[in-house]
Amino acid sequence: AEGTLLYDGEDKIELSAATLNGKTLTWKEPYTTYTVTWMNGEDVLETDENVEYGATPTYDGATPTKAEDEKYTYKFKEWSPAVSEVTGNVTYTATFTETAKTYTITLNKNDGNINSDNVTKYTYGQGAVLPTDVTKTGYTFGGWFDNADCTGSAIASVSDTETGDKTYYAKWTSVTVTRVTLDKTSITLTVDGTETLTATVKPDDATDKSVTWSSSDPAVARVVGGTVYALDWGECVITAKSVDNSNLTADCLIYVLPEQQANSTDVNGDGKTDVSDVNV
Repeated sequence: AEGTLLYDGEDKIELSAATLNGKTLTWKEPYTTYTVTWMNGEDVLETDENVEYGATPTYDGATPTKAEDEKYTYKFKEWSPAVSEVTGNVTYTATFTETAKTYTITLNKNDGNINSDNVTKYTYGQGAVLPTDVTKTGYTFGGWFDNADCTGSAIASVSDTETGDKTYYAKWTSVTVTRVTLDKTSITLTVDGTETLTATVKPDDATDKSVTWSSSDPAVARVVGGTVYALDWGECVITAKSVDNSNLTADCLIYVLPEQQANSTDVNGDGKTDVSDVNV
């Protein structure tokens, strides 16, 4: 052997440039030990004492956990620093893989229809865009709101920094009637005769397209649901009025002739056959 091996008489051997049969001898302190501490945040999970130099420590406790928060859930990933042979006192800290949380989106359509791009959830860090292709017959879509009264500002999207389940409400604005017309502007009937009038309400997607019917002289002719009933000779006006907008009306002038004048002609030459011809 070459080199020097020294024993200090207590518990340590000192090696100085020693070789044996051409091989280098490795220096080791067999009786020197260290402390290994395993941490999760500020919490000490386990302390291993008297770990020999060069040994690879092992954590014997339960898998570390981290409570979820509003943004993420967590799963144990590894120890930091990476576990390796002991060369001194060392502390290992648990690290975690974070997964962004997903939340639900509830869209209260208020009897409307979402035709495309519906959303039911969003993920923190990504957000979501609320659908705009939303329809309801007779109404105009006014946006999504975070309250049932649809007050405040409309909401177009969930931002990537928001958390928590969301509920939004569709706001609808009625489509107002703009015009009422009748298919006839005047009718000539004989007593006991009938005729049906048809009311047209615009626009086609008006919320309330109903009308009320009335006669200026029910003794001459009355009207029920657009059907005119001639009762006595004379003249009157049948009116259709918009329920949605009472300022909008359409009129039809009704001429009722006695039965004996059923085949009457324009006797007085005024260009029409009406009750004025009866008295000529």
